[in-house]
Amino acid sequence: MRIHIFFVFLILSINYLFAEDIKITTSVSKDTFFIADKISLKYHIDKNNDLDVVVPQMPTFLGTCEVVKTSYDSLSSSFFLDLISFETGEIIILPITFVFEDPKSNKIFTRTSETIAVQVKEIELKNNPTLKEIQNNFLEEKQLNMRFIIIVVAILCLAFLAIYKFYIKRKKNNEKNI
Repeated sequence: MRIHIFFVFLILSINYLFAEDIKITTSVSKDTFFIADKISLKYHIDKNNDLDVVVPQMPTFLGTCEVVKTSYDSLSSSFFLDLISFETGEIIILPITFVFEDPKSNKIFTRTSETIAVQVKEIELKNNPTLKEIQNNFLEEKQLNMRFIIIVVAILCLAFLAIYKFYIKRKKNNEKNI
């Protein structure tokens, strides 16, 4: 019985020594964002120094978030990802699969990061004076545009009536001459 325990311990120890321990830790700058805020993610990769990281090609969208910027820092072995969400509520950021290559043995390993949930809220205009000012400027421009449209329509109507009156007079003069 003791010999069996010794062999199990020996096998597990050898497996531990030769195992490729790769751990991906995912962190987000904060848990709650406002709509169209930049969501900064950091994927820190704990790996053996002999392994090369194949930087993943990111799609334009990751779930419901638009990918704005990606970067990889080989010194800190971290992958950075900036996203923007235009939807509100709880946003699930899908996991990313990282590929690692061992140049000595030509083996390829993959590890997947964890799923992250963040809360995206709507922007409240009454609490944000800058956005309130922008909204007021937009509404003023819209009112000016409506005045301009009404004036242009009125001028076009007057021009149409003048042309129509001229056409009727000319038609009556042509009928008298015949």
